[in-house]
Amino acid sequence: MDRQRIVPVEIVQIREEHIDGCHAALDVVCRERVYLAFLEAPPIASTREFERGNIAMISS
Repeated sequence: MDRQRIVPVEIVQIREEHIDGCHAALDVVCRERVYLAFLEAPPIASTREFERGNIAMISS
């Protein structure tokens, strides 16, 4: 029987310091060309603007 490695995961609200990592992860998935219609992540500037809007929304 193969043993799977269990990695702990913490789910948190998005914060400013998460934006670059989220963008990088999105770009990797987009470039796989399997799960998303995008071929690459949107520009980092528009991603930051979008995520900062989300942060502001949950902070208010």
